[in-house]
Amino acid sequence: MKKNDIKYSDMHMHGSYSDGKGHLREFIESAIEKDFSTIGISDHSPIPLENCWSMKLSDLGSYVDEMRKLKKEYHSDIEVLIGVELDYIEGIDVKDYIDFDSKGFDYFISSVHYVYSEILGGHYEVDGPAESFGFLLENGFEGNIKSLVHGYYSTVRKMVEEYKPMVIGHIDLIKKNNGNGEYFNEDSDFYIDEVNKTLEVVKKHGALLEINTGAISRGYTKIPYPSEYILQKCLEKGIGITLNSDAHEPSNVGYRFKEMIELAKRTGFEEIYFYSKGYWRPFSL
Repeated sequence: MKKNDIKYSDMHMHGSYSDGKGHLREFIESAIEKDFSTIGISDHSPIPLENCWSMKLSDLGSYVDEMRKLKKEYHSDIEVLIGVELDYIEGIDVKDYIDFDSKGFDYFISSVHYVYSEILGGHYEVDGPAESFGFLLENGFEGNIKSLVHGYYSTVRKMVEEYKPMVIGHIDLIKKNNGNGEYFNEDSDFYIDEVNKTLEVVKKHGALLEINTGAISRGYTKIPYPSEYILQKCLEKGIGITLNSDAHEPSNVGYRFKEMIELAKRTGFEEIYFYSKGYWRPFSL
């Protein structure tokens, strides 16, 4: 394909059903304005743990119904898909909790937001505010960052094995509160080992990794997920990549996509996957 044949999709975003802002149709109209060919809305799946960001189970039916109506309404303007960001929580069957198989989702993105602490006897978010991350590290893992990082990446590996997702969301979310290496060095042997083990499982199951610009648009980080080191390893291992905004408001649909395309090219990728006409398709860079 020629470079100008790329048909952009954005398949990871959150509206007001979960922790985003804006009506679902506003996200769709933003994608149309930016000449995208496909949009998938993937609000956070309900989970049986108290939090302030996931969809309520009682709202899931309304979400799916509204998305079906919008999919039909905009079918002549843009391909609209009904998705969900499906959380994987070790020891908790989220699919069963939301009766996943009956909902008729077009796709799902699979992500890990929680790790289990045996010391505290519960699940805790790895991407919460800095103070909660510090609490988890000190009280849930006795200040041992290697154990916390292992807990996160081992959970990601289990997610890939069990869910077999087509797209893995923000694979290195654990770095969100790390700043300029406040807690760990991404070049350290233990971290690289965890990443390599995880990418081997990703490769085994043929999943795509997303370049995710959501943490940049929301002011949490200055770089996307994943870090360039991980992108380089994906290239070496033959793992495909896609690009998503993780937008939490309509204006951020497609956030910095052109910059991320350039990043992929600099890394050495010659193609990137976008969803088009029913499939994840490779487009030449």
